[in-house]
Amino acid sequence: MMSRQHIGMIAAAVVAGVACLGVGACFLSAFMASKAAEAQRNESYETLEKCYQAKIFPSDENVARIAEDQNRLGEWMGSVSNLLHKGDLKIHAYTPVRFKQILQDSVREMQGQKGGAGKGRVAEDFKFGFDKYLGESDSLPQKEHVARLAEQLDIIHQIVAEMYAANIVRLDQIEREVFEGGGDPALNKPKEESGRRRPRRSEPTSPERVTRSASADPMMGRLCTKQRVTVAFTARPAALSDVLNRLAAMDLFVVVADLEFKKTDDPLSRQDVRKKDAAASARGGEKTVKEVDVSALPVADRIVTDPELEPPMGVRISLDVYSFKGV
Repeated sequence: MMSRQHIGMIAAAVVAGVACLGVGACFLSAFMASKAAEAQRNESYETLEKCYQAKIFPSDENVARIAEDQNRLGEWMGSVSNLLHKGDLKIHAYTPVRFKQILQDSVREMQGQKGGAGKGRVAEDFKFGFDKYLGESDSLPQKEHVARLAEQLDIIHQIVAEMYAANIVRLDQIEREVFEGGGDPALNKPKEESGRRRPRRSEPTSPERVTRSASADPMMGRLCTKQRVTVAFTARPAALSDVLNRLAAMDLFVVVADLEFKKTDDPLSRQDVRKKDAAASARGGEKTVKEVDVSALPVADRIVTDPELEPPMGVRISLDVYSFKGV
């Protein structure tokens, strides 16, 4: 029989073996982790070495990718350029005399357009912003100004055509940028040397009052030019919406810079006046109710109206027309 001493030795040997196995497992795990870290380090080092030793030029894959991006960018630029140049203004080499003939014919055409009721949409002496060269004036533009004047005439003609197509009631005023010198003789008069300060002159109130540009050169840069046209007209709300939609759909690159509108009449208030007058007449009394001056009412009191009556509105819109010559 085994003695107690032998049993203790066997148990100690078993415990020592188990401990050795545990230490071996831990060592093996640490060794494998060290090998994995070493392999990752060596891989990163090799990648870094390749980067340092590689050629300074991009790889063939990158070159192909850049060429593909360049082609896509070129196609996009081509489509944008074609879209922008779709509304290009024609550059006419008119002589001053020929331009005045074109101007007179164009103005007659725009003046001759009739509205839905057969009424004219402009006054008979409406000059569309070219007062200096029409009417009683026999002046001719300078040769260097003819090209831009022809552009302005083309712009105004296209904008007016869209407003006529939107069925506006009346065209009241057109202002263009006056870049040519000597437009107003009053502006060229020498100043008086008297020490008394002269009162400021009031602006002209003619329907075709023109606006002078702050700079004679309309160039915004080498890529595009911008010209401002301001139009005042009378239209019903539906026609105003149609005007804005038509301007946005034009081939010309037209941007609405400013828009003002207000009612020119209030049918509800006038209808109320008529009812009160009718009631006073039925009672045998005199008409004591006066019609309301709509322009004197606060804005809040002039906002409500009957959509079916659609009173016309006075509209003033400023348009910036861009020409992309360098795109």
